[in-house]
Amino acid sequence: GRAMVPHPLDGAIPKLNLSDMASPPGGAPHEKKQWRVYVQLIEARDLPQRAGDMLPSAFTCASLFRLSGALLDPSAAFPVEHSTAAGEDGQGVFIRKVVPQQRSKIFHRGTSPTWNQAFVFADVYPDPAHLSPDLRPDEVGRAPLDGQQVALLLSVHDSAASAGGARAGGGR
Repeated sequence: GRAMVPHPLDGAIPKLNLSDMASPPGGAPHEKKQWRVYVQLIEARDLPQRAGDMLPSAFTCASLFRLSGALLDPSAAFPVEHSTAAGEDGQGVFIRKVVPQQRSKIFHRGTSPTWNQAFVFADVYPDPAHLSPDLRPDEVGRAPLDGQQVALLLSVHDSAASAGGARAGGGR
C-alpha cells in the first residue's frame, strides 16, 4: 500500500501576502505564462436545517469570473447562479447560470461542515455582463487565466433538499 503523506495545509490556514505576488515565470519568448488560482475551502458554520429539523448534506460549488465594469464594486449583487442539476435551462430567479468549475465533496448531515479541500483554477468564465441568457449552463465557454481581475463565486448547496437547490449565498 501507499503511505499517506499529510497535506502541507492540513491543520493550518496559510498566510498569503499579496504584496509578494508576481506574475508566473515565463518560458521562451513565444510561450504564454501559466496562471493558476488556488483556493482552500475550509468550513461553513451554522447552515440552516431542512424542513422537519433534518440536517443538510452540504456541498459547495466554485467558479471564477473575469471582472470588469460594475462588478468591480464589491457591494454589487452577483447576477449568476451555479447550475448543479442536470437539465437546468437557465430559467428562474437568475437569468444567467453556469456549470460550476469545481465541486466539493458532500458533508452528510451537519450544519457546520469542514471540507478542508483545495481547488485549482486554470481558466475563467467571462464577465457575467457578457453572458448571454440564451445559453444553457453547459454552453458557456471559459478562457485561460491571464492575470486579469477575477471574482470567486462560491455557493453552498444541500444535496438532499432538491437537485441543485442552493441553501446559502455566494461570495467573492
